[in-house]
Amino acid sequence: MTGHAFRNVFAMRFDDWCGSRVAVLGLGVEGRCAVQWLARHCACRSITAFTDAADYSQVAGVEKVCEPVTAEMLNGYDWVIKSPGFSPYRDPVAGALADGARVTSVSRMWFATHPDAKFVCITGSKGKSTTAALLAHLLRHAGIDCALGGNIGVPLLDLPDAAVYVLELSSYQCADLDLHPDLCCVLNLFPEHLDWHGNLARYYRDKLNLILARGAGTAVLPDVCEQPARGFVQQAARATQDVRWLKQHSCDDLTLHGGQLCRDGQGILDLANFPLPGRHNQRNLLVALVLARELGVDPQPAVAALQSFHGLPHRCQVLGEQDGIRYVDDSIATTPHASIAALDALGDLARTVIIVGGHDRGINWDVFARYVREHAPRAVLTLPENGPSIAALLAQEAPGLAVVSCPELASAVAAGQRILAGEGTLLLSPGAPSFTAYTDFAARGLHFAALAGIGGHGEQH
Repeated sequence: MTGHAFRNVFAMRFDDWCGSRVAVLGLGVEGRCAVQWLARHCACRSITAFTDAADYSQVAGVEKVCEPVTAEMLNGYDWVIKSPGFSPYRDPVAGALADGARVTSVSRMWFATHPDAKFVCITGSKGKSTTAALLAHLLRHAGIDCALGGNIGVPLLDLPDAAVYVLELSSYQCADLDLHPDLCCVLNLFPEHLDWHGNLARYYRDKLNLILARGAGTAVLPDVCEQPARGFVQQAARATQDVRWLKQHSCDDLTLHGGQLCRDGQGILDLANFPLPGRHNQRNLLVALVLARELGVDPQPAVAALQSFHGLPHRCQVLGEQDGIRYVDDSIATTPHASIAALDALGDLARTVIIVGGHDRGINWDVFARYVREHAPRAVLTLPENGPSIAALLAQEAPGLAVVSCPELASAVAAGQRILAGEGTLLLSPGAPSFTAYTDFAARGLHFAALAGIGGHGEQH
């Protein structure tokens, strides 16, 4: 299947669902949310959940099918609600769409039932969760009733009523939407989720579908992108009434200069007092402030709220120190660019050992190799599945760098402890997804904390 997978597949009217047979693909967070929402709002004839044996969720009133689902198995259902992990470019969803199935998602259902909601959409290859959380924090501090949800862990259909909705959207969710956001942002774009989208151009197209579907009112867009992302950003800019460009050190009238956040050249925040590390988080802050201003919050007094902001788990989270070694959990990092950002944020690379590697989605690691060649950490420890290919690349591109291949996380932590010998930082920033070794990045981060002997409760650094 090419092009946009869901555009105008159907016009959603929930009164049509009464007496219908519904298939739900996946019983994760969004799948369970969909089932519970249907039970409250629609008198469906039946609900069947297709899930794998590893999903042990029990949901009352639902027939559960624990076997691989095929497009043919979906024939005869009036509606198919897919979880984000099911790609519309692959079977069973691709085949079901080709057969004329009406396929939707929790995100699309929420927008259909909230036509008059005031919302801001935030997406990007990395940083969207932190930016969304920062924005929600600023709005609440200013006395604005807001709800935060989406890819950040709260399905849209579970959100309470609010004056403003701050929605973090993944590329999976953006691909499914057909709307005109009045306010949105795309933080950055680099290769990610190629296994789901099929190729790089489609990933960028799906990500920008947030704007390309029907245009946008005001949008923050990244000023620096490589092709083919650049072409899609330019299309999005032409489809937007008001564009605010996110540059290396500025966005709108806000700039980062001399350790200060400045507005029209005047410092309004000493960045030493900003609780999140790294230039990438400072750029996230710029965006959050620009979006907050569009919602009526003045940036200058708003920065006082940042002292009470706590970063999100598994994002450069300092777990603590044990036997002279500081442990930092950046398990959320699923691209090489994110691992680079973590190294850049921590500094003191001569005393830092980084653990990288995980599920192989065919992402190119050349950018990471170039970075560590010029900014060498004490050592790089690699994990399966893509660890061997990363190690081979580093041997070629950064021959002086210490690289150790490890069979699993426990041996990597042990190797890092030996190398650091009681002094330095052990950083988990894999640059790759956690599966098949872990259910998700959070489980990977918690295992890292347990191996460190800390238990997973630290502070955001």
